Amino acid sequence: MKILSSFNIFIVLLLVIPVTVSLLTSGLGFGYIEKEDDSRETCEVIDIAMEFGDAHVFLENLQKKCAARGRINKTSAPIKTRKGRAVILAVGGVVAGATALTIVVFDHLRNEERFNSIKKQEEIHKNITQLINNKSHLTQDLMMEMEGQINNNTYEHVVNTIFGTGDIEVVTSFFKVNLSEILHNMGFDDRMGLDAAQKLSYKFVCGHTSRHYQLQICGTENPTRRFGEVKLVAPPGNFGNKGTMYAYYKVPKFVVFTDRGPVSAISCQPFGNYYNCVESKGKCGYATYQSCEVKRVHTPNSVYVTELGDATVVASAVDHYSVYENGSDISFTDHKFPASGQLLIRAPHTTKIRIGDSTIQGRHDFMELKEVHMSEQIPQLDHAKLEEWMNDDDAIEKGFTDLEKERMHANVEFEWGLDSILHWFKSRVAEFISALKICAAGVIVIGIIYCLCCCYRCSKKATVLPN
Repeated sequence: MKILSSFNIFIVLLLVIPVTVSLLTSGLGFGYIEKEDDSRETCEVIDIAMEFGDAHVFLENLQKKCAARGRINKTSAPIKTRKGRAVILAVGGVVAGATALTIVVFDHLRNEERFNSIKKQEEIHKNITQLINNKSHLTQDLMMEMEGQINNNTYEHVVNTIFGTGDIEVVTSFFKVNLSEILHNMGFDDRMGLDAAQKLSYKFVCGHTSRHYQLQICGTENPTRRFGEVKLVAPPGNFGNKGTMYAYYKVPKFVVFTDRGPVSAISCQPFGNYYNCVESKGKCGYATYQSCEVKRVHTPNSVYVTELGDATVVASAVDHYSVYENGSDISFTDHKFPASGQLLIRAPHTTKIRIGDSTIQGRHDFMELKEVHMSEQIPQLDHAKLEEWMNDDDAIEKGFTDLEKERMHANVEFEWGLDSILHWFKSRVAEFISALKICAAGVIVIGIIYCLCCCYRCSKKATVLPN
């Protein structure tokens, strides 16, 4: 009675507590995943009013970089707008290193002695360029402070430096735009920092005077966007047909572990130190991998190799493998293959791992040989389905010879059933027909020989008869 109660409790626990899926994965980094069809473009529009005079040389050069057309109507959705002058935004987004450099340079230049000591335009040019490249929000203030000390060529160079690389961080920093706030408003996780700006674009549009401009910063919003750790997934599978066929589930290659659980991705593109992933469609996924299509490959040497990020995963039905170290092709050590049938390999550049007829070349600075568990129980094919699979050139990406087909059928485990009986009769009929063909060919040959002999005798008798 106690045993029965314990069993019932166990069943209840299985029904109440969800089973955790544990496929073999390899981490890539932090990123986000979203449904591609749900993305929509959105823009933040910033009005800019420069404090330079209308006929200032700097503004003349700035006019060369702005687009004459393309101003966005602030009332049209889904455009977001930011009113007022960009120059009144806070300076809090400046990175620590750039801020320190800015303060030092600015304080020195404000110091009368230091300011008066700057006689060479090259030094002014260098200081302003350094501030721009360090994405300082104080560059404009410095330029206003140095009014009259900067020549026309330097102003032209400043404008070219701001827009020359197309770096949105450089542009927004010069115009004192809080890029972190814009990224947050567009739905990007703050943990990504300004790396997420690589997913944005900008357009600089002329205004109604040389002092007025419009900066349009555009990106995408997506209500399905989720953030988390991005990982590669190894497809789970197993050998069949006595090791000559490997079957595995075609699980999407990527998975993102979000706060709402794992979500499979059909692709992940890196940007900076992060990843942008597209969510896979359909029922096939990390948590529902047994709903995925089954792929089968011919493995005549009982070895299947797949790449998992910076590692190599080998599934094999062989019982041992050899390790060749220090670039040697002769000296090796022999090792027993793991009982699970799967081995994860990371090896130094001078090391090779030989498993059956397959050789894995190392590509790391360290050695890691670890038993992993990614085996499944995908049933093997019966004779009818095996024949269909071998005749599908698109599925197997090769053609089987008659001898290979015969060997594949011979490796199917015998089970009493209609499929095995039909295959037995088909093979026996084929053998019987082959025997009949041989016999028929023999009879024909004998008949031809007999006819030739008869003709020879007749011709010989004819030559013996008198005229």
